Amino acid sequence: MLGLSMINENLFYGWQWADKTREQLITDINGKIQIKFFSISIDANSVNTPDETGRMVMSTYISPFYSPFLIFTQSQNYSAKGVSNKYEIIIIKTNGSFTTTIARNIKPDPISNNEKIFFENEIQENRQLHPNIKKQFIKKIPEYKNYYQNILLSNQYIWVCRPSTDASNNNASYNVDIFIIKGNLKGRFS
Repeated sequence: MLGLSMINENLFYGWQWADKTREQLITDINGKIQIKFFSISIDANSVNTPDETGRMVMSTYISPFYSPFLIFTQSQNYSAKGVSNKYEIIIIKTNGSFTTTIARNIKPDPISNNEKIFFENEIQENRQLHPNIKKQFIKKIPEYKNYYQNILLSNQYIWVCRPSTDASNNNASYNVDIFIIKGNLKGRFS
């Protein structure tokens, strides 16, 4: 298990590789899986290419605007789990009991032409990526942004931080959806 975070003295959050996916889960202190949550395909953020010797090597590129990623955050009494390309967030008390699922039936924001050019340029300017790999990652830029980039949590509220309204503009606004801890939408602000 990788990416371990302690929920309480007996429960841990983490992820593992499983059958071409990366799975989000909770284990007990002995490493026994208690529950699995979300998963993302290995192919979502990675490509396999041969190195100089012909051996296949996995390269990864992640953009917080459109690459799916597993998220975990915690407050004193609650933790939240989700995957950025799905508007479904599971809230669990730190004792391990389920509280609620936050889900919104909305479409993700589309990636504009300016943003697509911006993302392509970011990949092209990345000196750690081989030119052939850059082409493959450019092909992976989707039509839509992630639903969120971050989740902030208190004992009363959940803030779901959405991607910038224009990733190509440093001064663009961000939208935040606010929920009460039981899952009801309280409001949205920019």
